[in-house]
Amino acid sequence: MTARARRGQGLFRNRLLEQWGGRCAVTGYANPKFLLASHIKPWSIATDYERLDRFNGLPLIPNLDKAFDLGYVSFQSDGQILLSHELELPAILGVRDGQRVALDPRHQAYLEFHRSELFMK
Repeated sequence: MTARARRGQGLFRNRLLEQWGGRCAVTGYANPKFLLASHIKPWSIATDYERLDRFNGLPLIPNLDKAFDLGYVSFQSDGQILLSHELELPAILGVRDGQRVALDPRHQAYLEFHRSELFMK
């Protein structure tokens, strides 16, 4: 049995990959077959508009996507990565303190939500 794709997920993913040049927003890894369209504000609590808004997402490699979804990783408003004290061996995920992501101002509201509601400080 195959999982049914969420309505609009393909469009959302394509928009993200186009915006980020087909690369992971954090590591720069460029094989799109390995990249996931990660929602900043989770699909389950987002409005219909937010679910498809490309600024509510980042293309991420799978392990980083999981860490982001679980709140082990987030981003400051200037794009600097935030690593939870709960995250062991962040280098395995390809991240390090001080690393930055080039964010658009339209990412800010979503990231503010992620930091306040999901990130494990």
